[in-house]
Amino acid sequence: MKKRCKSITWDREFNIYAVLTEKRDKSALSLIKSCSSSDDSLPFAERLSRISDELGGSINDPLILGGYIPGSISVELSMPKLPSHELTNALSYEITRHLPFDPRDNLLFYRQINRLDKTAAQTHLRILSIKRKSWESLLGNLTASGIKADTVTHPFMAVDPILSGNSVQLETIEPDFCLIPSLDGKFRTIENSSNLEPEDHIMDLLVGSKIASEFRPAILLAAYGLTDNFSCDQPTLCTLPSIMIPQRHRLLKFATAALIIAALGLSLGGVYRSWSSNISRLGRINREKARAARLLEKAKTLTGSQREQAKIIETMNKAVKGGPNVLKLTRELAVRLPRDMWLTSLKVNEKSVSLKINASGSTSSISTILNRIDGLMVKNLRKTSRRGGESVLYITLEESVRKMKSRKGKKWSRN
Repeated sequence: MKKRCKSITWDREFNIYAVLTEKRDKSALSLIKSCSSSDDSLPFAERLSRISDELGGSINDPLILGGYIPGSISVELSMPKLPSHELTNALSYEITRHLPFDPRDNLLFYRQINRLDKTAAQTHLRILSIKRKSWESLLGNLTASGIKADTVTHPFMAVDPILSGNSVQLETIEPDFCLIPSLDGKFRTIENSSNLEPEDHIMDLLVGSKIASEFRPAILLAAYGLTDNFSCDQPTLCTLPSIMIPQRHRLLKFATAALIIAALGLSLGGVYRSWSSNISRLGRINREKARAARLLEKAKTLTGSQREQAKIIETMNKAVKGGPNVLKLTRELAVRLPRDMWLTSLKVNEKSVSLKINASGSTSSISTILNRIDGLMVKNLRKTSRRGGESVLYITLEESVRKMKSRKGKKWSRN
């Protein structure tokens, strides 16, 4: 996979140097393009703008700005492993023990050198302290240039882990100093470069060829921008005004916003349709309830004869399919029962009939009368006497044995 990164740096004289680099997977860094500007007749901001236009590249390529920052100091500290917001607060207290300045006059930026080392017990920080006035002056020029950048930092912040274990000197930015690794390889110290023997520059190995000293800071920052550390370090490397932050993938962001709005609209439409359907259904239910209430009220006003008819209809409706014929049975009872007996209740089951008969005279012949009904016989008879010589008979009739044996297709049924 191919990745690109742009870098623009400036030296102590504010001469500008820019590079566009490319890296494919684990291959070496490739220098695609380089350019510079040392025209003192133009303001620094305008030269930055022109160099950025000349360098070209895509807006999606990360851009790192850096170089000489007056009043800046770089130190290294070891801190306990803490969440980012707690680490920033702890650092603001700890740094006063190492640097003799008023924290209110300086800004602190940092990066975690050993961020990707999961086995490390401590957090190794490289800290950049910049005087507030110097930083505001630099941001003024960068903002005036119209450049959109991912971060602004001193090139010393990008040394590790790219050049771990090697001495690093940036002659055009800090000609008098060199970053020297400690014996254990964990921390670096700043030494006077006049006390060191000259050696081949390690940064030439980054692109596999000789690099002019003035382009080395830009190459270093570009190489750092292509590492996994850079994206993690960005929040604490510096704080840029929103006007300087590049707006990438704008079409994708607009499309995402449009999709979210469309999805929200569809959701609201679905909710409205569901609400409207429920309201309509509720209206139908209320109308049916009102209709049922009217019918119930009408049923309560039935006349006496209608109530008697309703009782007869209810009794007939209770007949079970395959049981005795209700109409035929009631007709036979009306014919056979004497004048001093009358039927007050009749309940038909599948193979039996329950009767309630009131009598004002003798009831001795009731069993004989009922056994004459074709297909039925008395199974149970219970008599209750009342005052005035009246009595109530509770009788259960069932199909006769003879009838059950001879029945093949013919039986009492509801036609």
